[in-house]
Amino acid sequence: MNQISYASAYHFFDILQTIKKVNKIQSRIKPLSCRLKSKGGRFNGQIIHPRRGDYSKRIYRYIDFKRNILPEYKALVCHSLYDPNRSANICLVCYPVGIFSYILQPTKLHTGDVIINLSQSSTNFGDSLSLQGIPSGRLIHNIQGKFTRAAGCSTILIRKDFDQALTKLKSGELRFFHTSVIASLGCIGNENHFLRNYKYAGTIRRLGKRPRTRPSSMNPVDHPMGGRTRGGVQPMNRKGIITLHRKTVKKHHPSILYTKRQLKLLRL
Repeated sequence: MNQISYASAYHFFDILQTIKKVNKIQSRIKPLSCRLKSKGGRFNGQIIHPRRGDYSKRIYRYIDFKRNILPEYKALVCHSLYDPNRSANICLVCYPVGIFSYILQPTKLHTGDVIINLSQSSTNFGDSLSLQGIPSGRLIHNIQGKFTRAAGCSTILIRKDFDQALTKLKSGELRFFHTSVIASLGCIGNENHFLRNYKYAGTIRRLGKRPRTRPSSMNPVDHPMGGRTRGGVQPMNRKGIITLHRKTVKKHHPSILYTKRQLKLLRL
């Protein structure tokens, strides 16, 4: 991250991403992208999502989360890009048969590097392979194309028992995955994303977020806690479901060994 000062007071000391990390080349491959249309959280003129609004125009780029195309083929990293739809950066890779695709950019992966999909045994950052071929103690990301995809996140592969692999997520949760699940080596790049300072309300509004209204200040028709009659009413959501101290994880989930809250209790 870098602090850049402008002449205008509005843009004074805005925290922006350095030009060294994210290339200015914003080339768009049309088969791999499309334009997003925003409804502003409305359907038929009614508010469906209370805190969602319209955002600035953006282009969605299709990301290869599975990383299973052209096994054991070497792909060249063309350049890195900024993606407005996620906190992590992406990079454009080219395969020898002329196929292009976007992938999540891990740390220590730069322009001109070579990656391999579904490698049998590899130690290079950005390569994808099954959990069976990854040694214990390595940092991985993009597990099953669903887990560990945010900027600066990584998962630790603790051990492998038969066909199950035990991992520790960024939140501290211990979770089992099948050893045939595909993951990528390394940690997601853009680690300093959490230092971004939005500073102005208009910046948040351009991202598609609207202000939050306290339930106690609403009318009874809008929320169960509205109407200034809060006596004996427990905290609940708009549907009347109690939210205070309510567990959101299944008690006997087959893949979760310990949640973050359970680990804290064990340490006591």
